[in-house]
Amino acid sequence: MEMKTFKILGIIIRYIMYAVVTTSVLLGNWIITAVGGGLGMVVLIILRVRVRGVVIDERIKTITREAAYFTFSIGTFIAFIAGLVLVFVHHDSLMSTEAIIGYTLVFTNFALYIINDLAYYYNSRKLGGKMD
Repeated sequence: MEMKTFKILGIIIRYIMYAVVTTSVLLGNWIITAVGGGLGMVVLIILRVRVRGVVIDERIKTITREAAYFTFSIGTFIAFIAGLVLVFVHHDSLMSTEAIIGYTLVFTNFALYIINDLAYYYNSRKLGGKMD
């Protein structure tokens, strides 16, 4: 199988897995998630083994790393802002569901930023450089 075919099949399988997980959440049945997710991962692994001629160079690794970091940065920022909005809109009742969700988003994203900075510091030291 060619890499292009694997990528297309991988996207299709991931969207099927998203639909299965969404359906199981709406139905309140976690067994569907476990079976559907496990089956999807097994199919992806089997397809990955059948791919021929895969060469991963530094350019692909760099692009993947940058895309992951960009996604993390944007996702956490949006969740952080959403949490702040919920906290400020519902500041009069601290125990309302919306305020609790807001505080959870704010503190979780704050912790994610700290973990990200610690991982950067650790990897910087591990690779022998000084922290920028």
